[in-house]
Amino acid sequence: MSTSSLVMLLLSSLVMGQTSAPLNATVGQSVLIPCSLPVNSKSLKWIYWQEDGTAKVLYNWHSANGISDSVNNEYKNRCQVSNTDFSSGNISISLNNVSVSDDKKTFWASVSFTEGQPLKHQCKSTLQVSALYKDLKMTINTTVNTATCTTRGGYPEPEVTWTGQNQSCTVQLVGNTSLQQDPAKRTFFVTSTVSIKDLKHVTCSVYNPRCDQRINATAPIDGPDKDQLKQRCPQACCRGYSLPDAASAHSNETKHEHASFRFNQGQEESREESDEPQSMERDEECKDESARLSVAIGLVVLLLSSSGNTLSEANETRGEPWLWQCNHTLSETFQPKKTNIYWQGRSKSDLLLYMYRKGKHDLEFQSQSFKNRTKIFPDQLYLGNVSLIIEELTLQDDKTSLEVIFIPASGTKTLCPTTLYVSAPFQEPKVDINKTNKTATCTTKGGYPKPEITWIIEDGETQTERTLEPHQVQTTMTPEEDGTYSIRSTINVTVTKSQKVTCRVYNPTSNKTKYAKIPPVNTLGVGALVGVGIAALFAVVTILMLLVFGIRSIICRRRGTEAENSVRYHAAPTTAGQDDDAVAAAGSGAGGWFSFLNMDATAWMLDCFCEKRK
Repeated sequence: MSTSSLVMLLLSSLVMGQTSAPLNATVGQSVLIPCSLPVNSKSLKWIYWQEDGTAKVLYNWHSANGISDSVNNEYKNRCQVSNTDFSSGNISISLNNVSVSDDKKTFWASVSFTEGQPLKHQCKSTLQVSALYKDLKMTINTTVNTATCTTRGGYPEPEVTWTGQNQSCTVQLVGNTSLQQDPAKRTFFVTSTVSIKDLKHVTCSVYNPRCDQRINATAPIDGPDKDQLKQRCPQACCRGYSLPDAASAHSNETKHEHASFRFNQGQEESREESDEPQSMERDEECKDESARLSVAIGLVVLLLSSSGNTLSEANETRGEPWLWQCNHTLSETFQPKKTNIYWQGRSKSDLLLYMYRKGKHDLEFQSQSFKNRTKIFPDQLYLGNVSLIIEELTLQDDKTSLEVIFIPASGTKTLCPTTLYVSAPFQEPKVDINKTNKTATCTTKGGYPKPEITWIIEDGETQTERTLEPHQVQTTMTPEEDGTYSIRSTINVTVTKSQKVTCRVYNPTSNKTKYAKIPPVNTLGVGALVGVGIAALFAVVTILMLLVFGIRSIICRRRGTEAENSVRYHAAPTTAGQDDDAVAAAGSGAGGWFSFLNMDATAWMLDCFCEKRK
């Protein structure tokens, strides 16, 4: 085996032995991705670094051409490699300005030599990116007995824990924590709230497991002391059990915030065996007393939390603006620089419509779906008007639960919980009757949400009305690309002269109804009626024509008889008086027709007709 082949074999075994190693990186800083080749690697031909699973190149070097510009835009001006002396075997690369988008990415190097096979996918390393949490602040609200801590700018999601201290017990609390992620930077804004009933101090701790960062905030609580409670619960048992707070007493009802409590076994186990029965008796007594206090306190807090914060509903229309009215009676002078206000989702912790922080509009964490769509009334905040306008509602806004978090210097208040419902009106429905299949079909489209379709049959003869049962109706609702629905509903119907059919389309959100009515239909149908009319008209015309020709025939026959008599009268000599009498007699013998048709035009027509018969 040649010397060069042996060197390449050793090189391959060393480099291929490197495995993917997690590297911790901090947002905004640089991270070194290490990669070392054996010393005296003078036969390097080219090197390039690449993001695993993609075609994105971070760095490309060739022994003949030097550094190449074929670098992905995402990594341009962000990578550095010390290429002055690759013969040392150091081909590590430095990635600058690390961002959250670099998290969990894997990078590797490919190496080629003048002799031997190229080595690919070497020196794999996976980044674990973190960002430090900052600006941890705590506010105490003694009115509702809550503590709220906030922090921002961190990544990944933190672990938030609460501890409380009363006169003799250390209490582990469980708070209600919500996270809002910046869509651009992908860092988190953290808000956590916990009940502080019967506590003297409270501590909020935020821990970032990725970078092992922990920040704490502790605040004293000015509240009523527990002398009365201690009189009802011996000091010995108070060392073993902490008194429950109001939130834990009604956690099942509110599902908002609650506290959990630990039994201090260390202190109880230090007692002598002779004291165990008495200790257990006191423990049971304390637990019973705590349970009674929990119920009493829970009922009071439940009533307080229910008053003035009733969940309301708003039914609005797509494409129109909505004014979310919210007015709060201020208990103190409004101080802009000491006040934070959040218009946010109730069920969606990452939904932020608007933020007002310390006298300024802060839209850094605003949800993308509400960009350029919301506005408040900053000049009326000092009056307690925290209303908000949402422009051009969309169907995606439907069924969104919202609330206003108002945080003045004195504490935190939840205002105006509202569920928004958005609808789109349906077009006017149309009903078509198919007499062959004996069906009626109702169609409409363009509406939202799914409507309620009902059919009503009215009988004019019996003066009755009935609504068809669901099993008698076949309805299909097809979703369209814009989120609306197209509706087609069909029923079987027997058409009668007195029957009226009505299709009813009801929108449950807008509470609007549209109708399509078909009046009573004649069983003969329009075509049959036209046919009967034409036949009747033809019959009347035919009868009239036969009558006219019959009359003319009779007249002509009598005219012929009159003519014969006229010839006979002219052959016999008569006097002037006889001629007049004969003419009168002839007229009388003709049945008086000439007296009936004594018109020149009529006589002319009869003459023409009779001439043709001759």
